[in-house]
Amino acid sequence: MASEVQVFGEVDMRNGKVSSFLPAWYHNVHIDNLSSSIDETERRLEMGQVPQESIHETKMQLKRDRERRDQILASRPKLEGATKDKVAKWREDLGNSISESMFTRTEMKKGLADAHEECRRMMDPCIDVRGDLAGFAKECGIRVSKGKVNREGAAKMWKVASKMLGEISNTAILRRD
Repeated sequence: MASEVQVFGEVDMRNGKVSSFLPAWYHNVHIDNLSSSIDETERRLEMGQVPQESIHETKMQLKRDRERRDQILASRPKLEGATKDKVAKWREDLGNSISESMFTRTEMKKGLADAHEECRRMMDPCIDVRGDLAGFAKECGIRVSKGKVNREGAAKMWKVASKMLGEISNTAILRRD
């Protein structure tokens, strides 16, 4: 089942395949660094701080950096109306499932969490994803097995949905006390 929400854009593709774990638009720090680099290069060019023999190369690099930043920003999903509501519902459902599959903070502090069980929950498909949510899983690059994904896959989906909605994307907030 295909998802109506596209996660990875053309900027994330290499040889027709997704080349990264998370989409480029997910990483605000990288976008900010690229924008800062563009601003710095523009200032250096305006102030004449670039050696004459490097001006052409610097301008070409500046053009490539602008194009890259613009491609990344254009690949960010724009959610509206029913689609935004659907992604918010997916985020809520995934968050609840992930939270239920995590040991509590108290269990972790007291050493009551079984490391083997924690590993099993992380790696074995144990979180239901059916219908549209299964399509979203595939769009995120997560393998769905018999209508389920492992917790790590669900966490990736939750993070992507969170970022799409402008919400916190750190799964630590899902752990119960």
